[in-house]
Amino acid sequence: MTARGRTADVLVNNAGFSIPQSFGAVPWSRQRDFLMTLVVAPCALAHGVLPGMIAKGAGRIINVASLASFAPGAAGHSLYPGAKRLMLTFSQALDAEYRAKGLKVTAICPGFTKTEFAQANATAHLMDEAPRLFRQSAQTVVAAAIAGNEAGKVVVIPGWHNKLAAVLLQYLPQGLVRAMVQAGSSKYHLGD
Repeated sequence: MTARGRTADVLVNNAGFSIPQSFGAVPWSRQRDFLMTLVVAPCALAHGVLPGMIAKGAGRIINVASLASFAPGAAGHSLYPGAKRLMLTFSQALDAEYRAKGLKVTAICPGFTKTEFAQANATAHLMDEAPRLFRQSAQTVVAAAIAGNEAGKVVVIPGWHNKLAAVLLQYLPQGLVRAMVQAGSSKYHLGD
């Protein structure tokens, strides 16, 4: 990007999808596309904009992670928690490396958000069946991401309910957390 004389002031890595089937039941090409979209592309884009941001002494990167960043793996969506965890730790690493150079890096970790995400992965009917008292709007999540980034926060978890869930996912015994996540997520596993 800088080779063409262009720089970016802001990068938002938000592209993504999920695969609700079992890992082995989905062709490797689809799993590879998932990794390219959720892991490789965001890292490549960040790598591409960093030189210009460093040269200007300012820049903002927002990586869309997820509340799933704090969760153990479960059946279906096999790569999703790991990919989102990478976005969280990648954001923390970039902050550690480039905060002193004027960059602000944030990982936004929303929970259930009203978007077309569930329609795209064919689980919308399941999401609609379950009451979601704490589902957030995309606008609420975006506002939290922008405000958090402006304030220099590296990890932003919008909503008190999501903050509580993140704490519980991190500090309850892992056997209990894994059992709870498995039970809660089983209905979103479309099988083989």
